Amino acid sequence: EDDRVRGFSRGMKQRLAIARSTLHEPAILLLDEPFTGLDASARTMLSDLLMGLREAGRTVVLVTHDLLRGLTLSDRFVILNRGRVTQQGDSSGLTPDEFEGIYASAIRN
Repeated sequence: EDDRVRGFSRGMKQRLAIARSTLHEPAILLLDEPFTGLDASARTMLSDLLMGLREAGRTVVLVTHDLLRGLTLSDRFVILNRGRVTQQGDSSGLTPDEFEGIYASAIRN
């Protein structure tokens, strides 16, 4: 069985990891760059899954460098710079331009 997984593409391995992480319906789901290696269709499916979890009141901690996708999927944000929290807040009312400004300011310091 491990031999079959070794032969998977990066995207298939990422899909498998996401499926395994959600299978047991954890109270808190931690995802570090989950969109990496996924094709457009899989990114859309993952976004839909995360939106569904959000709407169901589930807690998802998402680490991403994709600012727009992160903003779209989040209620709150935390920005880290060199391992330190430089900004955090409510993201629900922010436009992409506002968030990009907050991000740029947070990483400048």
